[in-house]
Amino acid sequence: MKNIYTYVTAYMAACLFMCTCSDNQETEEPKPTFHVEEEEMPEYERIPAKAIELGESEKTMNEGMKTFAWKLFGAELNDGMKDVLVSPFSTEADFAVLLCGLKDKSRQELADIMGLGNVSDEEIGNYFATMQNGVAEADKMTRFASAHSLWYSSDLQLNQTFAEKAGSIYGVETYPVRFGTEATRLINEWCAMKTYNRITEFLKETDATDMAHLINAIYFRASWAQRFDKAATKTRPFTDASGETQQVEMMNRMFSVGTRYDRFERFETFLLPFNNGAFAMFFVLPEEGTKPSDIMPDLIKTGISTGTSEQMTYVDFFVPKFEGRYRFSMKSSLRALGAEEIFTNGDDYQLFTNWHQPLDDVMQECTLAIDETGAEAAAVTDIRWKSDSGGQAPPVITLEMNRPFIYGIVEKSTGLPLFIGYKSKI
Repeated sequence: MKNIYTYVTAYMAACLFMCTCSDNQETEEPKPTFHVEEEEMPEYERIPAKAIELGESEKTMNEGMKTFAWKLFGAELNDGMKDVLVSPFSTEADFAVLLCGLKDKSRQELADIMGLGNVSDEEIGNYFATMQNGVAEADKMTRFASAHSLWYSSDLQLNQTFAEKAGSIYGVETYPVRFGTEATRLINEWCAMKTYNRITEFLKETDATDMAHLINAIYFRASWAQRFDKAATKTRPFTDASGETQQVEMMNRMFSVGTRYDRFERFETFLLPFNNGAFAMFFVLPEEGTKPSDIMPDLIKTGISTGTSEQMTYVDFFVPKFEGRYRFSMKSSLRALGAEEIFTNGDDYQLFTNWHQPLDDVMQECTLAIDETGAEAAAVTDIRWKSDSGGQAPPVITLEMNRPFIYGIVEKSTGLPLFIGYKSKI
């Protein structure tokens, strides 16, 4: 199986500065073509799960980001009356790139919210490199991929310090574009390729008010270590948050070895492994009458226990076949977690040399589906900037050259006209 993170060095060499140029040159819009790879799951190669070894500083960062993951989910959960699906990893990966272009208060604020504390971009990059390399080696039968891209108005000048750091650490692909129909198509094609067609229309449209989109896309697919028997899938009742009952396809299997079951005061948890056990899917069931928000303090504090049960436990497990898809702005959630500078202080943004504007929003779309064979999931996170108009479209001016006019050619840096003319008739 190919190492799925070879894209980091490959993109660094082939893509990173393909679209950057000096301050005195105008950039050309790229004409990339993105194709979704054919679906090829890794060949069967049963090897023991390999734990990811973190250094002491990486362990500290990891604990902070686990806490941030649950806080972000809790902030979006609200009253538990609607579906929610977030990708903390995609969010954290996108923010890690953003940190390379932040300074002072905004940088410290975002690092604190993520639970990183006072660490350098290189230390954060080392953590993600360790995680990504570890994920790639943990299970040869699981597909996991993460990719970054920055799409920005060709009127902007990319800060070379930021570009070099984002490229060398995270392999960010950079594309100057004229936002509009064509740019929207290219971004959506990129997202579709990186998520294996799980997310194909992330952006509905872009226009002249769009200034930049810093995007992360991730993809995950794996099979259960112990698959469900399709013959055991039966129609059973499911009571939703409003109290209404519906009939759903419910998978069922008796589990013991390799799983983990825990009972707490107000909820139960179950850990169901994939393939060789390097990855697992967890399920949390609040007791009847308990809102999901009621147990969030416990989950934020302790997370999910991921080891195997110390004693033999049989679990007759029922779970619906389902697909979750969720799209949301996390701006209000981030502000609830203490983010303010990143939305208001443009002086701390160093991504571009000729434009310093705080981010406008952070959008994410996630999808996750499970059936008898396993699970497939994808996410796209978009840190986006609008023009100084605050996201409002500029006024439309109609200019129709339908009478005599003057025209010419001028050298821009000096203002020296090379040609001047006047057209009295056509």
